[in-house]
Amino acid sequence: MPLDGVTARFLSIELNETLSDARVDRIYQPERYDILLVLRCGNQNRRLLLSANPAAPRLHLTDADRENPGSPPMFCMLLRKHLLGARLIDLTSPGFERLFILRFSQINELGDAVEKRLIIEIMGRHSNMILLNEDGRIHDAIQHVDDSISRVREIMPARPYQLPPQQDKRDPLGLRDDLRQGIPWLSPAFSAKTLSGALLAVIQGFSPQLCQAVIHNAGLDERLRVAQLDDTAHSRLNRALLLLLDG
Repeated sequence: MPLDGVTARFLSIELNETLSDARVDRIYQPERYDILLVLRCGNQNRRLLLSANPAAPRLHLTDADRENPGSPPMFCMLLRKHLLGARLIDLTSPGFERLFILRFSQINELGDAVEKRLIIEIMGRHSNMILLNEDGRIHDAIQHVDDSISRVREIMPARPYQLPPQQDKRDPLGLRDDLRQGIPWLSPAFSAKTLSGALLAVIQGFSPQLCQAVIHNAGLDERLRVAQLDDTAHSRLNRALLLLLDG
């Protein structure tokens, strides 16, 4: 199942609870798009795999012992220069985006604590891994994106980092509050859409698979159009959504 924004949110919470204040002990780049961080947590090591592989972007803990290339790639050497010995302040996922921010505290050559951020964007073939300095500018990225590739958002050294453009969708937590209060949330503008299509168009962080799961849990047919829902079907859909968002 692909990583959606809702899953990313809960994954970041779980990883943050496990890894917060861990020290970066080792950094490997076993594959072109993969980075393995070996983090010292108390009296044990944890391996955190970060992957911007277009075919399988992901972020997770692993027990696998990946091969360490004899000659580390440039991006790996950069990460070692800036992050070895650093402490992980926190790991978060802003909003319900498929994006993770790892904040580190490192001591520079003057003895001052500085903050570095490693951004993992899990976005299919546009996935990327980006190291930022304390000013929010890009040290470097595992994949460069210049203006010949995107005129909207460049990912190049020395450029200020910008988050991906926001989608005009409902925040799931705000939607949860509306559901609790019985406030209607499906606009008439979506009347012609199927249930699955409407959920996907309205709610931030929802994947097609998650939309289908909500509709299945409501006991409804995903091929139904929004305009075909009666009061009973609306109530069942709202209960299934609220059950998911409360979980």
